[in-house]
Amino acid sequence: MLSLNSKQSAQSTEPNSSAHHSNRARSSMDKSRIRKLIAESNSLQETSVFAGFLGRYENLDDEKTKQCLLCFSVFPGGVEIKKRVLIYMWLGKGLIPVPEGVTLEDVGNRIFEKFLERGFLEPVIEDGKVSNSCKLHNHHHSLVIALA
Repeated sequence: MLSLNSKQSAQSTEPNSSAHHSNRARSSMDKSRIRKLIAESNSLQETSVFAGFLGRYENLDDEKTKQCLLCFSVFPGGVEIKKRVLIYMWLGKGLIPVPEGVTLEDVGNRIFEKFLERGFLEPVIEDGKVSNSCKLHNHHHSLVIALA
């Protein structure tokens, strides 16, 4: 498995102008879809939620992290999702980079925590403690689906 991950890392560092152009085009499409949702929103509250989401989404570190967030589109809105399920999904899709000396789960945990800190996810509280589950905020679910 190490050789596969090393190969993926090598491929991701090679300059590829068509891939870079494709990422920029996708980013523009993402923005236009969200702007359309903002324009169609029915209330000022929805508009501010959508605009806040767009700002936080655009400020994510890289395209793979954005893709990790878009993986939430496969789950129904408002359901509890186990952190481990998400991390394994991201790993299976090749969305988590593999830096030397760090475990894949550590990287997945960092991405998960980043989504919590930036307000994309809502932690699930059980017996007064934060569990290893989360929910995607209801307002964000339709935006994630629109972007996916």
